[in-house]
Amino acid sequence: MTGLFFALISIALLFSLLVLIKDKISRSYCAICLAVSLTWIGLFVLYLGGIFKDRTLLALLMGESITGIYYLFEKRSKKEFLIFRLPFLLTLTLLFYALFQPVSFWAILLLAIVWLVFIVIFKLKNTSKGRKIVYKFTNCCDR
Repeated sequence: MTGLFFALISIALLFSLLVLIKDKISRSYCAICLAVSLTWIGLFVLYLGGIFKDRTLLALLMGESITGIYYLFEKRSKKEFLIFRLPFLLTLTLLFYALFQPVSFWAILLLAIVWLVFIVIFKLKNTSKGRKIVYKFTNCCDR
């Protein structure tokens, strides 16, 4: 059995279990997101123990979690805070990267600068020019 086979079967079984027990649990959750997260967390523990070696598969599964967290941010945030989509996504990327590699000072500095720029743009949202920029960044997926 390959790591990919194990990951796919793990996600499928966990998803099925989580869907079936969802009405018995008082907390709301996304069964797919939780199944993927539990799978990569388990594989990551095995990776740290030297048992699992497929970093590509781990990265793919972690990327799926980053996307899920990003969508959760979009879904639960007030419209005005969607200006922070890019800095939030970049922060998640840096945090997940840090699980495998040390993060360079320059990457952290760049991320801090991105956050600072977006905070300044957010603060300018009540000016005519700032409102236009905020609209463009907040509606980045629109045509």
